[in-house]
Amino acid sequence: FVYGGGLSEAEIQQTADLLKIENMNNVASTPATGEDLQKYLGYGSGNSASMISSVLVQRDNNSGVNVNIITPEDISVITEQQYINAAITAGVEDVNIEVASIRPVTGESALTGVYKALEVNGEELDQERMEVAQDELETTIEIAEGEDLDEDESNRLDGAIIEIKQQLADIKEQTDELATRDEIEQIINEALEKYDLQNTISIENINILVNYSEK
Repeated sequence: FVYGGGLSEAEIQQTADLLKIENMNNVASTPATGEDLQKYLGYGSGNSASMISSVLVQRDNNSGVNVNIITPEDISVITEQQYINAAITAGVEDVNIEVASIRPVTGESALTGVYKALEVNGEELDQERMEVAQDELETTIEIAEGEDLDEDESNRLDGAIIEIKQQLADIKEQTDELATRDEIEQIINEALEKYDLQNTISIENINILVNYSEK
């Protein structure tokens, strides 16, 4: 249980109740602090006051990455699929993640909590991959907000990004080379067409996707 470092003792208990933690002695618990945000995602002031969203992370072998937002009305920006995408990019495997917040927040500090939960349990994640995962999250949010996408379109964008990452991974696996910029542009255009977003996403935002995908 990794709770937001900006929560009071009473709010920590309130969050634990949301996550149905009946006995705090049965879970390892630790705060996600502003310093953790700097450490894992490479940005922030180090202040913990804004760290509110919290996570319960449980290892589940061969399950993939599963996310359940317990309080969707209070996680205003990040979707379940975006958490999954970012976690996979960062190298997270086989975990069930539950996200909760006692009041409306973007949900970004919850990702920090996922990384911290794994590290506390002795798992090492690659710093560069975690920072690229944060880039992915910010890129997706920027495009969704910039294009004023509705929920269905946002979900299709999440699907297109999964498709793009898979295609990039396939090229790397098959050729042992990274995709060229031309290949990346082709992959992105095909993924957007597959998800019927070819007339929705602007050239400017396609370029943002290309730049992210090169990373």
